[in-house]
Amino acid sequence: MVFQKNWMKRQGTDFLPGAEFMNIRIAQEKDFTDIANLHINSIKTGFLSELGVSFLTKLYKSINNQKGSIVLVSETHESICGFIAGSVNTSHLYKKVLIKDFFIFILPLLKFIFSPNMLLKMYETVAYGLNKQSNYRQNSPSAELLSIAVSDSKRGKGIGKELLAALEEYFNKCGVKQYKVVTFSEDKCSNSFYISSEFILTHQFIHHRNLMNLYKKTLNN
Repeated sequence: MVFQKNWMKRQGTDFLPGAEFMNIRIAQEKDFTDIANLHINSIKTGFLSELGVSFLTKLYKSINNQKGSIVLVSETHESICGFIAGSVNTSHLYKKVLIKDFFIFILPLLKFIFSPNMLLKMYETVAYGLNKQSNYRQNSPSAELLSIAVSDSKRGKGIGKELLAALEEYFNKCGVKQYKVVTFSEDKCSNSFYISSEFILTHQFIHHRNLMNLYKKTLNN
């Protein structure tokens, strides 16, 4: 599947003079370090950012390499300014990543071996993804928007919505009827984004001692 589209800043029905070229495409080998840095700089909630650039680079590369999962980037002529990651089946993705790329993640995680708090968070994250009885998975779609971020300098220009539309195009081609996304209940920015994007809040649960919101969205296939 090829997902590539040109996006330009609009005002009314006319392109602005000198409008900024924007391209959305599947992430490539050269992109994953930039994606990791963008994650750390843009996603302040959660603990994944604490795991560092090396871990996140490997994680997003692994996600993109798994069947049924994808990482898309938004780029200008200069650099990557946004990304989105999603999976048709998050539980299967967790299993594939843990089994196939287990040893790839060991080295960047060794520095946390004497940090009980970080080890507990890692365990809870894996358990939530694999445990069929968890609040995270009960009565929720298998497909999921895993993460989305846009650089500070490019926010408010509709890039997040364009990335979301590109992921939904991928989900549609995969036959996904409904998908979910989880975010911190106190993150006003992300909650506002999902509500404005026609997600429906279905329930809340506790994860890493934080109250989480789980949203669902039905696609018009």
